[in-house]
Amino acid sequence: MSLVNQMLKDLETRRAPEMGGEAVLRDLSTGRPHTAGARSRMPALVAGGLVATLSLAAAGYWFAQKSITPVQITQPPSLHSALPAAVIAGEREARPEAVDAVTPNPLVETAIFPLKQATTGSEAVEKTEAESVTPAQTTAPPAPMAATMPAVEEAPPAPMPTKPAREVIATAKAPPAPRSAPLMERVTRPQSSREKAQSAYLKGADLVRLNRLGEAETSLRSALALDPDLIEAREILAAVLLRSQRSDEAERVLWLGLERNKGAYSLARIYARILVERNEVDAAIQVLEASLPAPALDPEFYGLLAALYQRVAEHAKAAEAYRRVLAITPERGIWWTGLGISLEQLSRSSEAFQAYRRARGSSGMAPQLLSFVDGRLEVLRVKQ
Repeated sequence: MSLVNQMLKDLETRRAPEMGGEAVLRDLSTGRPHTAGARSRMPALVAGGLVATLSLAAAGYWFAQKSITPVQITQPPSLHSALPAAVIAGEREARPEAVDAVTPNPLVETAIFPLKQATTGSEAVEKTEAESVTPAQTTAPPAPMAATMPAVEEAPPAPMPTKPAREVIATAKAPPAPRSAPLMERVTRPQSSREKAQSAYLKGADLVRLNRLGEAETSLRSALALDPDLIEAREILAAVLLRSQRSDEAERVLWLGLERNKGAYSLARIYARILVERNEVDAAIQVLEASLPAPALDPEFYGLLAALYQRVAEHAKAAEAYRRVLAITPERGIWWTGLGISLEQLSRSSEAFQAYRRARGSSGMAPQLLSFVDGRLEVLRVKQ
């Protein structure tokens, strides 16, 4: 609408628009090293051992003469024989000088345990006298001393390689891949006739703004050929034809549009202007009255109708039309002036004076119009 209005105003004014740790070693040696004092007592011990041996030999001979089966006397095992070979070897490695100084000697061992052997011998004699009536019993050999010796920690045996358990490889069933959304194929839908017409119309309007009127006319006519009811395209085409001084063609375009759409008030307004230029005011009023819109939709429509009523001296209709449009746009001074004229013609001077005063206080008034308003105010002031 604004584009058409501007074009119409141009016609009137004849102007052109515009982002491994170390292991802990343990000492397995439990023996004590021999001292120098022990070595000095060695001859006495050897002599004592010989005496004990001779005594035992004599006692044995005496028992043999009585035909008594001698009881087996178990000598306590030596300390070295009771220890494990590994411990003795360890002691030898740890104390080489002690091992060299002490050599196994039955006389020495007898000398070391003289009291125990003597006690054992006397116990054997008493046992023999007591058992002279009963048959001799063979005593079980005593438990080895190794059992009473402190246990030597041995390195734990290396674990036997165990047969690995049968591995059950669970072949987990892979979850199914998420189903991808089906690809949306872009299908170009052919445009309908109405859509093609709308595109052609928009192109034509852009060309008008660029003042390329010839190309604009071609595009707008194409739009109407596709959709004859496209009022906007028909409206702009008529304005283009009017600017080209082809009013007859513009009138035909508008008339065909009004025949198809009786209430097309925008076409009626342009058509009425063409009729007014040909001095066909009554015909223009009829065209406008046949397509009356609401004042808020097209204030210019009512401004034109009021002016035409005024030209044919129908001031009551003119005043009514002016009042309706001024209720929407009270800032238009020219319409206040038109209202004042019609009221003055209706002999309603007081109301006319107030209308002229409103016009005088409006902005945008042309100098000639202001001069006219001032003159009428002076006249009406005198009459009051």
